[in-house]
Amino acid sequence: MAQTIGELARGMQPSTVGYRAVDRQTLALDALSKLTWQFAKEPDFRRLVDVLVLTISGQFTVGNAFAVVHNPHMQSGEPLCTGSGKFMTDTMPVEMLKCPVCQDYFLQHPHPIRVADLEDFHALREAATRAYESGVRLVTPLLLGDRVIGLIGLGEKVTRKPFGDDEVDLLATLANTITPFIVNSFLFMEIASLNAWYLDILDSVRQGVFVIGSDAKLQKVNSVGVEILKLCCGETIDMESVFESPLETLFPETSFPGWSRQFKLAAGRRNMRQSEHLVAKTADSERIFKVGFSRVDQGDGGEAGLVITLDDVTAIKESEERLFDLEKFADKGVMASSIAHELNNFLGMILGGVELTRFALNKGNVEKAGAALDKVMANGERMKRYTQGLTDFTRLETRKKIADINAVIADVLSFVRVQKKFTRIHISTELDAGLPQFEIDTDQIAQLLLNLVNNAADAIQEAGRDDGKVTVVTSGDKDSVTLTVSDNGCGIPPNVKEKLFMTHLTTKENGHGYGLVTCSRIIDHHHAVVTVDSEEGQGATFRLQFDLHPEEPSDAVASDTSPETDSFV
Repeated sequence: MAQTIGELARGMQPSTVGYRAVDRQTLALDALSKLTWQFAKEPDFRRLVDVLVLTISGQFTVGNAFAVVHNPHMQSGEPLCTGSGKFMTDTMPVEMLKCPVCQDYFLQHPHPIRVADLEDFHALREAATRAYESGVRLVTPLLLGDRVIGLIGLGEKVTRKPFGDDEVDLLATLANTITPFIVNSFLFMEIASLNAWYLDILDSVRQGVFVIGSDAKLQKVNSVGVEILKLCCGETIDMESVFESPLETLFPETSFPGWSRQFKLAAGRRNMRQSEHLVAKTADSERIFKVGFSRVDQGDGGEAGLVITLDDVTAIKESEERLFDLEKFADKGVMASSIAHELNNFLGMILGGVELTRFALNKGNVEKAGAALDKVMANGERMKRYTQGLTDFTRLETRKKIADINAVIADVLSFVRVQKKFTRIHISTELDAGLPQFEIDTDQIAQLLLNLVNNAADAIQEAGRDDGKVTVVTSGDKDSVTLTVSDNGCGIPPNVKEKLFMTHLTTKENGHGYGLVTCSRIIDHHHAVVTVDSEEGQGATFRLQFDLHPEEPSDAVASDTSPETDSFV
């Protein structure tokens, strides 16, 4: 560029004093043409203005010249000023451009003027004197509409002769030519800066980004996208080699099976945004990409293009598969815990029946012993039904029949009272004898009540109470029956109460969160509503309200195959 500046500077100097004005004008315009070509190759605006000043200096055979330019696309900011000779460090040109009085004058007189003539204008006398003392002899504005965006100033000629009218006209011609050149140069720089910023943004994202034009050819790609192509295609690829490549070449069938076809289909759909997982093949493995593609319509009514994003999620998918395997193992452990809990409940009832039988036999009451054994057998049947359903742990069949819920409660509590954990707990009942019989699964209601009572006993034991008390109450009206289980145990903390029905929730030191693993489904199948009242340290009350007129047909057999939901503690 330095050599070019020298050549331009020398080329602009006239070899004879007798050049005609038209020849000098042709040379000047030719020099500007060369500047335009150079700027297109190397868009550096400051160097452009430097060359412009040297070109003007050579054209007018002056030792000192300046150009001060304000970016026409910005409302604020310091103007760019460059000069030769004594104007290289002088601040006068910037002061002159910023002077409101000077701006008003140049808007009224949009042509070159000798600085000496400016002294004739009283308002400009101070500014003209400052310019003249700095060595300025001829100055012209650069106008864009009603704005002064710059000034060009010339010092004294090397020959010390005054500027002739033909030179003034030549400067006017150059100013009219330079102004759009300056404006377009600023715009070009801004576009180049925006383009570089845009590419920096594309390169900063971790996804590969491909911008496809309406002709199905690549327009833009970021560095991550190029690396993906290298990984999958195994070739030496760079941004230049893939530019303007069609989709079929960019995403070859051998490495990206079916991709280009999907992208073309996507480009043909209006307002289309889609994301899916696609598999790409490398030399020794397969990669999974989350592929997003969206159609982008041109604002001027042109044909639509396509933006494609590729995110390598292979590692994430592999981690998800490992997590899924771990969850399956965990589910087996959870299932074992739940089964053990439920079987312990059944065994507790059976052992309670055995205790009642032995007590009756010791008293010689064979009739009571027989009745107790009958209940032991009934609980054995319940256990058998439970174990038969273990082949499908998530399945819970509900077999309803018209029954007396008070009788179910009495049976359960008769076995519970003789268990060791209840020896220091008083169990009382307030059962409404006038309750109507309604459709229930007696085994499931027994299982539900047994879990509630066992949890109450655990809460009392955790509170360390010697006066433990569990109360079971039933009540009802023509539309519903309510079962209430209350205790004076440790209560439920507020933060736990809000999460009672969440999976795996437990407040017990050795608990697993599955004490009531099936209770919420039993409640759902019986169209019941659960409310919980508790004050920490003062006990808890669980209230279950059963709807006597459910929408489900009375002879229906409900089967739960949905993912199980735990309840309570």
